Amino acid sequence: MLEAQLAEGAGTTEAEPFLIAIAKLKEEFEIDTEKFTLRLYQTALRICFRQMANRDMTKGYSTTGLEGKALEEMREKIRAKVQENIQSIYDDKVRVAGSKRAKSGVSRAVNTEAVRMAKEIIKVLLRKQKVKLSSIKSGNMTKAAQAYLDQHPEIMEQAKANVEAREKAAPTAEFDLSALIAGADKILSKTQAGKPRARAN
Repeated sequence: MLEAQLAEGAGTTEAEPFLIAIAKLKEEFEIDTEKFTLRLYQTALRICFRQMANRDMTKGYSTTGLEGKALEEMREKIRAKVQENIQSIYDDKVRVAGSKRAKSGVSRAVNTEAVRMAKEIIKVLLRKQKVKLSSIKSGNMTKAAQAYLDQHPEIMEQAKANVEAREKAAPTAEFDLSALIAGADKILSKTQAGKPRARAN
């Protein structure tokens, strides 16, 4: 499921940006997911999920000073809370700082597609006003797209239709994903795979 969502657009420039809140500045900074490796991506996920699994255990979950049966009972309580937090992750009920949850009844895939469509419309409007797209910050583009969607909710219906059509469409060709799954930095095409590698001097 995660792989499908990533393929849906989580690693592309058209997806909603990853905004990281910096408390000392009260500002958000965008993280470009195309600029780091799969290994680092997995590390970020591991850190994020660890924080989510440890939520809401600051009070009433301490093992300090406990022994024997009392200690084991507290450990069981902690395990139960961790499982509850993990289930919240699976159910998409975890509040994510620096991002907006999709509107009620709208899947993330549909919301992402609607934002992409709104961005394309805004790009056309900018071009008509002779504004260079490179001068627009990605985060601001996303905020403008969200605002445009609020004014034009009909786009959401078209986005839903696009997602449904994409999910129903069968792949036209097979592709070897073993290198990607293994975390290889470089994936060779069929033509490249048949060529001998240059020997390092």
